[in-house]
Amino acid sequence: MKPFRGRPLRSRAWIVFPAVVLTALDGLLTLYRQPLAYWAGEFSASHEYSPLGHFFLALHPAAFAGMMLFWTLVVFLGGLLLEDPWGRIWALMIVIGHTTGSFDWLQSFNYFGGLTVFLAAAAMTVFSWRKADRLADRHRSLVGSYWR
Repeated sequence: MKPFRGRPLRSRAWIVFPAVVLTALDGLLTLYRQPLAYWAGEFSASHEYSPLGHFFLALHPAAFAGMMLFWTLVVFLGGLLLEDPWGRIWALMIVIGHTTGSFDWLQSFNYFGGLTVFLAAAAMTVFSWRKADRLADRHRSLVGSYWR
């Protein structure tokens, strides 16, 4: 089995791009929306639905940031290493999860304004996947014409 026998890496990177962006957005909003007591040093006052996220927030904001950086790397590498359709399934699962997480933080400002994160996530996913498909098509035509 040859590694990366399907899509070129650039194409795979575009497939996972929305997942990486939304993972980072959710992590940033999680830190930004912590209560004042949390930022005063009472880390046990953290607000987070995810038990893993809550655990790291309760340790220290830097621990949570480190965990989110590691998770973002896992998201990116998962998208690069998985073949279609699994790469898209992986990316879409992450997009849905972190879009929901971002919405939870944004809806407290304004419910309908919070819905814009779903619109942005859907648009970003469609456009980046179209870019990935164009890159893959171009790659196939170049590789195919080389071997003819």
